[in-house]
Amino acid sequence: FRADDAGAFPGLTAGSLRAARADRVRNLSVMVPPPHFAAAARELAALPPTVELGLHVTLNCEWLGLRWRPCAPAAEVPALVDAEGYFRFATPNEIHAAAVPVAQLMIE
Repeated sequence: FRADDAGAFPGLTAGSLRAARADRVRNLSVMVPPPHFAAAARELAALPPTVELGLHVTLNCEWLGLRWRPCAPAAEVPALVDAEGYFRFATPNEIHAAAVPVAQLMIE
C-alpha cells in the first residue's frame, strides 16, 4: 500500500509512520509546504530502507482554515500566491483555469 500527504498534519503523519513500521505501507509521499514537514522529515528519515519515500508536489492548499506558503520565494511564483504570500488556489483545476505559467509551476 501507499500512504499519501505525510507532513500535512501530525496525526496523518503519525498514522503513516505506524503503517510503514508495521510493514503495511511500502511507499510514502511527503508534502513539503505544510508547517509539519520538518517534524515529519526527522521521523521519516528513520524509516527502514524498505520504505520508499516520494515527493508529493504541492501547488495548492484545499483545506479550510489552513494556509500554506510555497517553498519558492513568493516573488518567483506570483501567479500561485495571494497578497500575503500563501497559495491562492484550492484545487489543481483552479490553477489550470487561471493559466498559471508553467515556468512558475516548475520553480515551485
